[in-house]
Amino acid sequence: MAILNYVEQLTRRPETVKRGHVDALTRHGLGDEAVTDIVLVTSCFAFMNRLADGLGVTLEASRYEFAETVFGSESLAKHLEWGAQRSPTGDQSS
Repeated sequence: MAILNYVEQLTRRPETVKRGHVDALTRHGLGDEAVTDIVLVTSCFAFMNRLADGLGVTLEASRYEFAETVFGSESLAKHLEWGAQRSPTGDQSS
């Protein structure tokens, strides 16, 4: 739970993350390498989402089944709606 709380804070309010937040993770037994991995994965995920959002990239149709399995049909429907709003042609894949 400590990891999830940290990731949420790093994602939603990165400017508020302080050394004490990292210390909380180490108190749960995580070492520097694990904390670094958490920060890198969180940062890469945010970067890739912003890249995709900024360019209007959406999921290829061939990946719908996989996405529905992993994220659920409601999330896939939201993604497709988002993609259609950003595509100049209304196309749902790019």
